[in-house]
Amino acid sequence: MSEIDKMLRFLHLDGPAADVLRELAVFRTVPRRTQLTEPDSDHHLVSFMVSGLLRGYLLDDRGGEITECFSFQYGDLRINSLDWERGHLDQYVETLEETAFVSFDLDELMPHILSYPELTAIFVRRISEAYAEQSCHRRILVHTSAAERYQWFLDSYPGLIDRAPHKCIASFLNMTPVTLSRLRRAEREGDFSTAQ
Repeated sequence: MSEIDKMLRFLHLDGPAADVLRELAVFRTVPRRTQLTEPDSDHHLVSFMVSGLLRGYLLDDRGGEITECFSFQYGDLRINSLDWERGHLDQYVETLEETAFVSFDLDELMPHILSYPELTAIFVRRISEAYAEQSCHRRILVHTSAAERYQWFLDSYPGLIDRAPHKCIASFLNMTPVTLSRLRRAEREGDFSTAQ
């Protein structure tokens, strides 16, 4: 079974809607450390992750990178044009590992999304999940200690602590790499209280 067919099955799509997506889908693999998009890019793709690891980030006023999100699970949705009003992306996206996608050109896909309610439902659900994840991340950053943020990351992003660069994880958790290192050491020693 092709990766495109596996993804359609994962999305619970069959019949005419699946036939349309199968015709429009492109399976692609992108090497590690590839810049997929940057602000003002004209890439308008809808991609479902097959494997790998992505990082979305912004730049602060001094050019420092602020990690906003990670994508690493099968079926994660990535839309490379989230700023619908201005028509361009306001975030950088890079691969941290070799990453595979099933992708669709948004301009080709949009008329079909409106024609098939099951496609509309999939995209609404996936976009809602992404926004809920971002909202949870913001609440965690504002209302928890560094140790609580670290524990939340371990629980919410299983295995990612050993896959993503620690400076990216520290940025995502709004802490310094030194604090993250201290928390990791405390976790290994079984005593978070010494790290706070």
